Amino acid sequence: MRYDSYRYLYPPRPDMAVAAATLPLLEIEGAWAQAKMNGTCCVIFVPPDGKAFALGRHGPDNRLQWQPGTRWEAFQARFPGEGWYVLVGELLHSKGVGVRDTVYLFDLLVDDGEYLVGQTYRERYLRLRKLCGKPELVSETHGLIREGIWLAFNRTRGFAKWFAEIGAAPGSPMIEGLVFKSPDSKLKLCGRPKANSVGQHKCRRPTANLSF
Repeated sequence: MRYDSYRYLYPPRPDMAVAAATLPLLEIEGAWAQAKMNGTCCVIFVPPDGKAFALGRHGPDNRLQWQPGTRWEAFQARFPGEGWYVLVGELLHSKGVGVRDTVYLFDLLVDDGEYLVGQTYRERYLRLRKLCGKPELVSETHGLIREGIWLAFNRTRGFAKWFAEIGAAPGSPMIEGLVFKSPDSKLKLCGRPKANSVGQHKCRRPTANLSF
């Protein structure tokens, strides 16, 4: 399916929170685990003219105060073709986690004008990884593409142990918990907020207000 002009796309994101006790079951079912950063979910639209802009997850009027700058422009210069790109990530900028002007990428919805409806998360992630080149391994959670641009890494085992390690480090506010995604879940049209919440779960580390 072609994406030749701007229209807002709601980002795939988990709606269902699960307790830590269920993590071994998600592992058995073949889910992929990613760190859930304590940031702002953002959708970055890159038109053919190259003037990228970022919107929040709440819809077309949810324009973020942060917008792609020189760091992002240097990254998108590597994009091939002349079509639209739409990427999804977590913006680390305004929640007091000690990191600013940084995007943690984890999904690709449009690839050089191709709207990836019907493609699995596995297929979309592989396309995103190809777009990002060879990120530098700087953490078990992500790779560094260039300054201010991170790529989420996936885990397929050890979910409970990883979650316990996150919960034991309350002094590190950057990681809020874990997100679990079915690699075989296919992208549906992104015209509704919860259109692609099936096949995704989240587990937040305990706080004073949240038990999971």
